Amino acid sequence: MRQWILIALLLMAGCAAPSDNKSPEELLSLSVAGLSGIDHYIFSGATGIAIADGNMPQPLTFKGVVEDHNRIRMSAGLNGSTGEGMPFHHPLKLLEHIQAHADTITLMPSQSGNRTATLRVELDGASARRQWSERLRGEFDKVAGTGRGNAKGKTAPASKASASTDLEREWRKEVDRSRRKLDEMLRTLNVQSTYTVIVDRVKMLPLRLQEQTQLRYEAGGEPYQESRNTDIRLQTLPEGRR
Repeated sequence: MRQWILIALLLMAGCAAPSDNKSPEELLSLSVAGLSGIDHYIFSGATGIAIADGNMPQPLTFKGVVEDHNRIRMSAGLNGSTGEGMPFHHPLKLLEHIQAHADTITLMPSQSGNRTATLRVELDGASARRQWSERLRGEFDKVAGTGRGNAKGKTAPASKASASTDLEREWRKEVDRSRRKLDEMLRTLNVQSTYTVIVDRVKMLPLRLQEQTQLRYEAGGEPYQESRNTDIRLQTLPEGRR
């Protein structure tokens, strides 16, 4: 009888997952390391934003392939356009960002199982605010630069020079007005970002990343709130499959 007990104990030990007895921080770290070691995988998902007036435009769907660790091909939307407006540009970079700026990492036992571990990661509020401020300013500057080029137009005939100058002057006024509104918004901006990371306990690879970000700010003295939800699924491919 004792012999069978010993054999059973050995079999149970052999079936133990690499994640056993690991802290939530270690599970996240191992999943980052695991994904960094995979040279080829695919991902897909969707991201949607509920804007300040309560409307929720059609979510943006996307899919992509990572090859040779860092080479990435991505398409978004129904027309297959490249990832303008994407919440990220590389799944591994996003996961590394989550790890680097995590404030708290918690294992969710009720959502975990023998095969998967579900982690709830709350990002540091100051880091999230800084990231979003930089992103919003960058997007504003891009739009302002594109619009200024359109307002100036190409080398116009002398008869149209005055109209072109007036148009550019009006554009500059509009940009200045919009920049003041953006500055007010960013001064009052508060960001709360939470990620759910589902990890394969055996392979120590991330299977799914879900983002919930709340943006709260004031504009014209009125409080507003927007939110972004993103859901990303990752899948490794059998060896040799492309």
